[in-house]
Amino acid sequence: MLHRLAATYGVDYAVLMERAGFVSESETPANRAPTSVLGELTPDEEEQLLNFLGYLRSQKARK
Repeated sequence: MLHRLAATYGVDYAVLMERAGFVSESETPANRAPTSVLGELTPDEEEQLLNFLGYLRSQKARK
């Protein structure tokens, strides 16, 4: 949901996450580090990656 709001209003997703209380400024760089090898991601790409990661983790939990 925040990804869509960020895209709609032209606001950085990380800023919305921080203002919503999900992360602090000190957590933001570490939170985004794994995607740094992929380059800059669009909010939609980031959301899709997080959804896929959630799927992979749910499959792992079933085993």
